[in-house]
Amino acid sequence: MAIKYDWIVNEMFAYPQADGYQNVVFGVAYTVSASEDDYAASQSYQIPMPPPEANFTPYADLTQDQVISWIQGQLGPIGVAAAQDQLAQMIAEQQNPSVVTPPLPWG
Repeated sequence: MAIKYDWIVNEMFAYPQADGYQNVVFGVAYTVSASEDDYAASQSYQIPMPPPEANFTPYADLTQDQVISWIQGQLGPIGVAAAQDQLAQMIAEQQNPSVVTPPLPWG
């Protein structure tokens, strides 16, 4: 089975007013999760957002998919791949641990 990745927006930080707009998002807290069979890993991050552009979307109209596309756009393909690679390594470590804690031999 292939690793499944999920990007989730946890929180958005906004200025009440900026550049003539209301509730302008300037940062996003998000989590990237990965799962494969019975193994799972996740990491949480925060990322700044650029100032609004001419195609400003009112806060109430934002969707999670739109904000995730902003995050991934800020990261670029290399940043997205790096986040997912880190989670893949965490899952690989769970599947084949490099350190174990066997029971004490005298117990």
